[in-house]
Amino acid sequence: MSFNSFPFIFFFLPLTLFIATYLRGQWLLGWLTLASYWFYGALGYSWVVIPLFVVTLLDFCIAPCIQDAPSLKRKRAFLFISLGVNLGILLYFKYAFSILLLGQSFFSRSGRALPDSWVTWLNVMMPAGMSFYIFQSIAYTVDIYRGKAKAENNFWTYAAFLSFFPHLLAGPITRQNQLVPDLEKIAANGIHPRWKEGIFLFAVGLCKKILVADRLGDGILHLIRLIPGNGFFACWFLAMGYGVQIYFDFSGYSDMAIGLGRLFDVELPQNFDSPYKAVSPADFWRRWHITLSFWLRDYLFYPLYFAMSRDANNNLKLIVSLMVTMFLGGLWHGASFMLGIWGCYHGLLLILYAVFKKSWDRWNTIVQRIVTFLAISASWIFFRAESMRQAIDWLKGCLGMRGFDFSFFSTANVKYLSILILGVIMVNAFPNASGYKGFVKFPASLQVGLGILVIVAFLYMNNSFQFVYFQF
Repeated sequence: MSFNSFPFIFFFLPLTLFIATYLRGQWLLGWLTLASYWFYGALGYSWVVIPLFVVTLLDFCIAPCIQDAPSLKRKRAFLFISLGVNLGILLYFKYAFSILLLGQSFFSRSGRALPDSWVTWLNVMMPAGMSFYIFQSIAYTVDIYRGKAKAENNFWTYAAFLSFFPHLLAGPITRQNQLVPDLEKIAANGIHPRWKEGIFLFAVGLCKKILVADRLGDGILHLIRLIPGNGFFACWFLAMGYGVQIYFDFSGYSDMAIGLGRLFDVELPQNFDSPYKAVSPADFWRRWHITLSFWLRDYLFYPLYFAMSRDANNNLKLIVSLMVTMFLGGLWHGASFMLGIWGCYHGLLLILYAVFKKSWDRWNTIVQRIVTFLAISASWIFFRAESMRQAIDWLKGCLGMRGFDFSFFSTANVKYLSILILGVIMVNAFPNASGYKGFVKFPASLQVGLGILVIVAFLYMNNSFQFVYFQF
């Protein structure tokens, strides 16, 4: 069960919202928590709720200890316990299987088998959304340590804050001051659904996901298997196409999540701000996956930068902090060498922009946007490629080293090219729907058009893919 499924749209959501509108106080917060656990468990395996509950209970109990500790040493000790358990859980579930594969490869070379106990403990599945709720919980305890937040004294408030189902699986990653006040408000006053805003955003996100991302994904899934033989145009179509696909997939999810939040009278933070309109690599990261970008900045980049010696060269501090932050940001997406390369690529782009900023800023805005878009599109090669060999083959095609395959513009690919062109036009012509505060009344023709698109999306619902970011 996920946002783009009939059971969610026609059973889970109406039932959860209907009951929630009749509840107040602890009953409401408890119901939202239990419904979120139900939703999370129904997505795959029911056991995935256990790590979520452990993280919730741990940080709810340890946060007051951090806040009220009599000395800085004690504060740090409690914070390190929280960070150690949270990161330990994340690292175990995220990287255990990769360690298993490496171990099996190493042992097989020596003619031995990996011990059965190792296989049992390392053969684990990564629960969807774990990276998001653990990052959210880490931000909570670190903010308390820094004196920027107060420990939550109501268990159901904190449990609802961490598990609220609209943002549970792929964000937005919310801070305490962004979500808890709204939860306290609806607990005191009840839920007053913002119907028009919520339904509009959910509908836009659903159409983005099913009609653009998934349809473009069909063509990419087919062509990516043929990379060793693809020429210039096919390889660039794959790079730009995957960039557009993942944008419409993830921003579609974020629109749906924010729309669902508004149905429950809760305002979730914006996660996308037209990133392909960016005029520089730095501008791109201010617009793409905004809540993760700010998390990496506040809880990784700044601590790294200011932890270095005051006598160190500022440029060196900037370079090291950016590269480490982006490399770890890449690995946050998964235990993959290619994702580490993707992170380093973006770190290098940010460093080059910082070094040549004065020259860059003199360029025409349109040129800046085109160059930024092409540089970002090239980065998706490392994000999507399954191996370094595949990435190199892909890059060779993009550089024209296998010729210019004009045959790519055949009737078989017209549909996918049309969707790509439409997607590029949309990301440049329109702002993100979730950026609207309040309901904007659109002409009747656009409302009818959106209604028709939703009906078409329903027809394709059974041919829809899982959201890309669920795997992270």
